Amino acid sequence: MKMRRKVVIVSYLLVTALALVLTAPITAQNFSLSRFKVVDIPGNVYYTAVYGINAAGEMVGTFGDDDGDHGFVLKGEKHTTIDYPGAVWTEAWGINAKGVIVGQYGLLNNTVHGFILEDGNYFPLDVFGQPNTMPVKINGRGTIVGCYHESTPSGGIIVNSMFGFTLDGQAMTPQPMARTMNNGINSSGDIVGIYSDPTLNVFRNSYVIKGGVESWFTFPGSLVTQAWDISERGEIVGFYRDASSRFHGFVLNDSGILAIDVDVPGVIQTRAYGINAAGDIVGYFIDATGIHGFVYTRRGTKF
Repeated sequence: MKMRRKVVIVSYLLVTALALVLTAPITAQNFSLSRFKVVDIPGNVYYTAVYGINAAGEMVGTFGDDDGDHGFVLKGEKHTTIDYPGAVWTEAWGINAKGVIVGQYGLLNNTVHGFILEDGNYFPLDVFGQPNTMPVKINGRGTIVGCYHESTPSGGIIVNSMFGFTLDGQAMTPQPMARTMNNGINSSGDIVGIYSDPTLNVFRNSYVIKGGVESWFTFPGSLVTQAWDISERGEIVGFYRDASSRFHGFVLNDSGILAIDVDVPGVIQTRAYGINAAGDIVGYFIDATGIHGFVYTRRGTKF
């Protein structure tokens, strides 16, 4: 049996030059359950989580079964399992319009590595030669964002050494501030990410970088705010934790920030991780039966 990787959410704040001013959350009156679809990989599967979606509606994510944790790509109703050769677990996190996939895999020595999957071929991705590299998204130009951790000589992770990165061809740009993670990028080069604040010991804020200007924001009244992707028209998706410790998805657009809770009986929490050019949103929700992926199809409509 392969080692299992638990679905873990990390949160991260970039102290920036400009803070976004957010008013009270807007009610998502146009949210329609008819546009909502559960995504569960068939078979004896323990969980399914969807992390990325491209303009064609192709989705990537991870699922767990008796053999461990695997990445997947879902095209229409057909899914293909993604297992990096020699890995003990694999997760697929981002897919661009050309179908290029980025993700992460783990080895028996507990190190984490990045990969690119293109035309059926795997390519390793370890920035600065660091064995703990975690790519998250890739845009239409092939620019990749994620984070890396500085490592000890034995391969372990150095505490507080996480840095967001942007990889454009051979040019790698790290975030200057530690405890950051770049999570999403669109074709304009706008980036969203998260930051871990050690002084508060909570993971509360997110950031967006547009035109070289970094701004941070927090969902009003939340204890945690995590931004995970940004669309071509600049909509940001993620999730937040409220005062009662429940998690909710959100969309941040020109009108403000609003919730996209999956309002069905028994749902415990909702987390949004990806958005495509049409505004379709993916993520996962948790109910009494476990963790299930979802896609919310908007096809260009606005909340």
